Amino acid sequence: MDEDSSQVIAQHENMTVAGNIFNQFMAACDQAQVPNTALLGAAAFTKTSNFK
Repeated sequence: MDEDSSQVIAQHENMTVAGNIFNQFMAACDQAQVPNTALLGAAAFTKTSNFK
């Protein structure tokens, strides 16, 4: 069982992305706008609800 769990962890420790996916992600982050009211409300809700 220990061997199986170690293999699962090893398979999910790293993420490999193809092509320019990372660059597209970074560009999207750079172009992100100020959070809207609904998103701010959801963030506040998670803080008060002890989500982890």
